[in-house]
Amino acid sequence: MSSPKKHKKLIIILIIIFIVAIVAIVLIYNGKKKKAEALAQVDELETETISKQTISNYVSMTGTIKAKESQTVYSTVNEVEVLAVNVKVGDYVNEGDVIAVLDSSDFENQLARAKRDLENQQLKNAQSLAKAERNYVRAFEDALVDADKMEKGIIEASTDYGYTEGDKDDAYQDWQDALEDYREAEDDYNEAKKKYKKLKKNKESVKYDGETYYYDTTGTTDGAKTKSDLKKTVESLESAKDSAEKKATEAQRSYEHATQSLEKSYRSYDSAEVTKEDKIRSDARAIQDAQNSLYDEQLSVANSTSSQEDKIEDVKKSIEKCTIKAPISGVVTSVKMEAGNETANDKNEICVINDTSMYLVEGTVDEYSVASVKEGLKAIIKTEADSEAVMNGVVTFVSPTPEDNSTNYKVKVKLDSLYENARIGMTADTNILIQTAENALAVPYTCITQNLDNEFVIYAVDDSKVTLAEEDKGKKGFKDPGKGEKDGGEETEEGMFSFDFGEDLDSVDISRVREMGREIVIEKLAEGDYYTAISGEGLSEGMEVYVVTTASEDSDEDGKRGGPGGGPGPR
Repeated sequence: MSSPKKHKKLIIILIIIFIVAIVAIVLIYNGKKKKAEALAQVDELETETISKQTISNYVSMTGTIKAKESQTVYSTVNEVEVLAVNVKVGDYVNEGDVIAVLDSSDFENQLARAKRDLENQQLKNAQSLAKAERNYVRAFEDALVDADKMEKGIIEASTDYGYTEGDKDDAYQDWQDALEDYREAEDDYNEAKKKYKKLKKNKESVKYDGETYYYDTTGTTDGAKTKSDLKKTVESLESAKDSAEKKATEAQRSYEHATQSLEKSYRSYDSAEVTKEDKIRSDARAIQDAQNSLYDEQLSVANSTSSQEDKIEDVKKSIEKCTIKAPISGVVTSVKMEAGNETANDKNEICVINDTSMYLVEGTVDEYSVASVKEGLKAIIKTEADSEAVMNGVVTFVSPTPEDNSTNYKVKVKLDSLYENARIGMTADTNILIQTAENALAVPYTCITQNLDNEFVIYAVDDSKVTLAEEDKGKKGFKDPGKGEKDGGEETEEGMFSFDFGEDLDSVDISRVREMGREIVIEKLAEGDYYTAISGEGLSEGMEVYVVTTASEDSDEDGKRGGPGGGPGPR
């Protein structure tokens, strides 16, 4: 007997098998249904044929034919007579040729007077400048003399100071020697006086300086020293002490006097140094003042002559302006002055010169199209005067900014050549070629779509699928899906499981096209108004492809895509 676990597992497996079978049946049914729908309606699909064409995409511009450069020649001199005009309409002139001559006599007189005034002013300036230079040199010379004088004074004061310093040292030494002598004399006196007092007290004898002195001579040998002799020695030593003291006092006074002399000498030296510094500063100020005066005079001279020199240059320029020269080479297209006329105000027009070495078309392109226009793009130009004549050109300039108060950008196209009847100033209809594909395979843009990988594709007619569809239509019991019995078909019934695993289709038409056609990935080479030049593997001239959109559905708001045609047109 089997276990409950095995029985449960078997039931789950059977349920899974049942679900898978149901899903498979539904998928097969839906697939057959969709195939039947496509095959049933194959005769409703439209087709186009791949052909070889030259496809161009362009930006249109209306402009004006102009010369390479146009210059209006003016007179900028007021109220003078025109003496001569040397050109007439149609003349060719080279840059620098004399166009006209104006009367410059008044300016010549002004120039002569201005030159005389300048010479007089220069003479005055030279005298003033020379005086300032002399003062500057004199200040330097005075400073040098003062510096030499002050230096000599300092040397003398320094020498005196040196001498007095020596005298002070000598006086000090004499004072110290006198003091030493005084102290010795004082010591001798004090010693003798002390012995004398002792002798008087003991009334016997004392020894002093190697001698023996007795109170009296009783019982002594002849010639013995007595108290009176010692007294005389004390008195002599006292006198010597007083003399030494006096001499020391005088030496001290001499030293103090020498010290005072040294201090006085030092003050003289210091005063000489201070006087020197003061004089140096004073002379430096005098030099600076003289230098400033010289600079001021030089500046004044420069300014006084500068204004007169400027006046001379202005008059010379006015004289030069009386000879009017061609600013460029070219053809004279208009003449406004003649001999005998008088200029009335600035910018009197003399003539107009056009440089005809090159011609341009100047126009504007709106902000929506200017991004496609680049320098170097080719252009086709026609004039309204002769729409049959075609001129070729190339874009040479695209303005980075719009014209004033507009959203239009200036564009210049250089013409390869100007046809015989074209003239400067004519209106020129210009087509600037953005893309061009010559002798390329082309299809109407209604045959191009994108697949689920966002690649551009077309769907070529597959003969085998078309034949199969026609055969299926003839079979007995063929049912037209979507129609009930009342519409001639059998009642269809979708069961409780209705799954659609098909792709996300753009429309019923594209679904049928994808079912019936062979997908070919393509690259767009150029887009015209209706046809698009393409390339891709397996393409050939005469190949039939299905239409996937209608012209009205895919046309833009401006209606740039209209009826068929592969020629140039605005994009």
